[in-house]
Formats: sequence, structure tokens, C-alpha cells
Amino acid sequence: MSEKKLSEAERRRRQKARKERERRRREMLRRRRRKVLLLRAALVLACVLAAVLIAVGIADARRKEGDSAQTSGQTQGQTQGAASQVRHLSFPTLLADADRAPEGTNPLTVEEFNRILEDLYQRGYILVDIHDLAGENEEGNLVMQNLELPEGKIPFVLSQRDVSYSFDKADSGYASRLILDSEGKLTNEYVQADGTTVTGDYDVVTCLETFIAAHPDFSWNGARGILGLTGYNGILGYRTSPELALDAAEGNTYADAYGTFDTAEETEACKTVVQALKDAGWSFASYGYNYVSYGSELSMVQADAEQWEANVESIVGETDILIFPWQTDLGSWSSYGTENEKYTYLRGLGFRYFCVENQNPYFVQVGEDYVHQGIHEIDSYQEYTELMD
Repeated sequence: MSEKKLSEAERRRRQKARKERERRRREMLRRRRRKVLLLRAALVLACVLAAVLIAVGIADARRKEGDSAQTSGQTQGQTQGAASQVRHLSFPTLLADADRAPEGTNPLTVEEFNRILEDLYQRGYILVDIHDLAGENEEGNLVMQNLELPEGKIPFVLSQRDVSYSFDKADSGYASRLILDSEGKLTNEYVQADGTTVTGDYDVVTCLETFIAAHPDFSWNGARGILGLTGYNGILGYRTSPELALDAAEGNTYADAYGTFDTAEETEACKTVVQALKDAGWSFASYGYNYVSYGSELSMVQADAEQWEANVESIVGETDILIFPWQTDLGSWSSYGTENEKYTYLRGLGFRYFCVENQNPYFVQVGEDYVHQGIHEIDSYQEYTELMD
């Protein structure tokens, strides 16, 4: 009896021991599985972090590479153009119909101007704004700039002189004025030989706008040209000069041949075109009100400049560009200074960029408060080819 009880007790003890061992074994397996899962999770997290760090590193390297390319003037895709090596090509009003050219003359035609634009483009020229030639330093003085242009490009400035469509060009194969078409686009009005009026690209502005639309890389940062304005016959083909409202007895020398004009109405119509030109990127310059020589005495320069300010600047707004009429300067090619009364006077009116005909290939002089640039007046296709060859 006792032996059987002991055997039963031993059996229960052993059974209990087995259950305990089984419990411990299961607990150990659970712990092992938990460790494996934790290790796997840690490994996955490490891989994710590594991938993120690699991606960030690549992006940062690319950003630095891009920044370096943008800030270096000599990096691939850019070239530096010195302001001292910028040509300034200046054109007259273009002849639309070569058959109507005055006998014995050879004026530049619309067709020839378009050929010039194409030739400049093929040579790698790119149009820049005259204000890109100089910038202000910390003291507020002008200093010559380097232009960071697209690779292989050659900078040049373009202007047109006396954009008035003067009476002497009427019915002679030239455009009669600049207007806006029904879509607000700049276009020229032109009276054909049979007396009918048509619109289209018949002068510098409209030809250049069409060319840039087809070749956007011909213009750097949206640059356009400079329009040099007189005022004696109005501007842009609009008869805005106050004298043109008078009759012959009151001193209007054009009244008998061309009649009188509602100059207030002409001025308002002109302002719409002026704004469209500004919006397109064109600049305005004084070309003298009466086309007088600025090599004359100070009093004559003052009288002319006052008329321009009253009757042209009042329409187009202030400008800091002066293109000298009659290929004259303020007396010499030496640096401008306060001892030059005409320079001091014109500088006081706000002029800072002074442009004059010059035969040198390049002439750009930058003083503390002015830029003096030589221009090439291209009045025929032959003059252009002689300059470029």
C-alpha cells in the first residue's frame, strides 16, 4: 500500500516536472521568436534609413553641382561677354517698297533688314539691353559689367533713329505709323503705291518682333531695341507736336501740304502704342526734338532738350538714353566731366547713356555716372557687309 502510494506520488511529481519543463521550453521558444522578430525589424529599419541617407546624399550632391554651374561664369553652357566688346548697330526707317525709292538713293529696305537679322543670328549674335553694359557698385557709381551669355553668343545693342515717320517719307514707300491690330499686336500701317492701306511688318520694330518670335534665343533676357525719337513731326507716326494743330498763318509750315491735326487725339492714340512697346521690352531715347546738332552752343542744346521734355517725354515717360543727332558729340571723345557745361546740363535732365556714331569696331567708355557708347549707323546693306566683313 505504502509503496503504491509512493509510486503514485512519484508519478505525479514527475508529471509535474515534465509540465514545468514543457512550460519553460515553450517560454524559451517564445523568447527566441521574439528576439528573431526584433532583429528582423531592426534590420529592415536600418535598410530603410540607409536608403533614405543615400537618396538625400545624391540629391544634395546634385543640388551643389547645379549651384556651381549657375554661379560660375565659365561653366558649360555659358560664356562671358565684356561690355567693352559690345557693338551697337543703329538703323533708319526701312523702305518697304524698293521700287519707290527716290532716284539716286540706296536706302535700307525691309527685305535687307530681315537678311541682316538672319545673318546676325547665324553668326551667333544675341540682342542685349544697353542697361546691361553697366551696373552700380556699393558707392552708387557705374562700373562696366561682364555679361554671362549662352555659350558661343556675341552680344550687340540695336537701335532705330528718328522713329517719327516724318512727312518727307509720306507716299514714298515707307510705313506711315505703328499701330496695334485687333489682337493687340504691334504692326505697321503702310500706304501702297495704289493708295490702299495695308498692315504688316514694314519697319524695324515689327520685323524684329516677328524674328524673335521665331528665334527666341536671339534675345537675351527678353531684350529689345532702342527707339530714338525726335518730335518735330510727332512720334511713331502720330502727329503729337503742338505746332501741327496750328494753321499756316499761325506758323505751322506743314499745314499747307498736310493740313492740321487734332494733336490731343493723336497723343492719346500714341500712348496706347507706347505702352505696348514698353510691355514688349523696347526702350526710348532722345534723338533731339528738332534734329539739331548737340555740338552747338549750350543755349541751342537747352532749347531743343526743353522741347523734347515737354512734347515727347510727356508721352513716352522719362529716359536715360540720348542718341546724338547729326553724328555729333558734346565736343570731344574725351571723358565727360563737370567742366563740360552741356554734359552737366544733360546729366541733370537724367541722361546717363550717351550714344554717338563712331567708326571704331567697339567703343564703350564707362564713367562714374555715365556710359558713352559708339554706334554704327547702318543705312544700307552695303554698309552692314563692310562693317561685318
